[in-house]
Amino acid sequence: MAKKADGGAAEEKEPLKIHLDVLADQISPVIARVPGVAALAGGAIVDLGEKVGVRKPAKGIRVTVKEGAVVVDVHIAALFGWPIPEIARQAQRETKEILRDISPFPVTAVHVWVEEIHFDRTAEEYRRRAAEMPEEGKPQVAQQVSQDKGWRS
Repeated sequence: MAKKADGGAAEEKEPLKIHLDVLADQISPVIARVPGVAALAGGAIVDLGEKVGVRKPAKGIRVTVKEGAVVVDVHIAALFGWPIPEIARQAQRETKEILRDISPFPVTAVHVWVEEIHFDRTAEEYRRRAAEMPEEGKPQVAQQVSQDKGWRS
């Protein structure tokens, strides 16, 4: 410990250490709540790691620190019929917001990778979701699905 000018012991501040998996674990539920996100997508590397027994970080999220700033890669599966650019923008906003709340590091970039499209809803669910979407943001596919009476009903 260093000494103060008055002879007393001064406290040395250690740098703050946050494990990157903790940040990824905090981001995961935030991404899951983004409209149009079906799930986090792990990709082949995470799946291979699981098979050989390597502890996986939060599936679909990789957090790195470069030059004192955070860079996040989020891999998602989107729901069929939802506007992918809007899903990605919302996921970026939500990720940056949670990191500002829980991390002392500035956020340099949030990369959202849409790796899969999930078709796991019934036609009725797609019609309901399409009806909830604003007209200007409604993709053409969602309009077609909402009008299709025989598709996976």
